[in-house]
Amino acid sequence: MSTNSVLYEEKNELLAIYQHPQSEDRLDYLYTITITNSVKNPIEIKMVFNGDLPSYAPMPLKEYSIKAMTLIELHLKLIKWFKKYGYILRGVIEP
Repeated sequence: MSTNSVLYEEKNELLAIYQHPQSEDRLDYLYTITITNSVKNPIEIKMVFNGDLPSYAPMPLKEYSIKAMTLIELHLKLIKWFKKYGYILRGVIEP
């Protein structure tokens, strides 16, 4: 069985805001995107919660990973996952 080699890797932080006008709850996740030379689902994002727990909003899983065939598919799956818990993906937090 052959192993897949890593072609690209990126680490950063994501921000998601809870969808309620009176809520200030937000989620910060450290993430690692890895692109390999795999034929099926070569792109994977691994996220680890890195912030304060929400006060009223539901808390998604603290660790989660998503695999996809393309970056656009990965982005859409990520948006859908956050939306399932009532959050809007705001993007990458710049250091």
